[in-house]
Amino acid sequence: MIESLTPACGANGCDPPLEADNGRLVSESPGGTRHVSECWSGAVTITVHR
Repeated sequence: MIESLTPACGANGCDPPLEADNGRLVSESPGGTRHVSECWSGAVTITVHR
């Protein structure tokens, strides 16, 4: 199992790590914790941690 991941932007030509101050929203539900991050390029990444 992977212990730690660093989310990064996957948009074409863009791959900086998505830090907590990159416009991140956090939502908790029984299915897990969802992190929604926006990169400076305008791309949005959704990460789910269970």
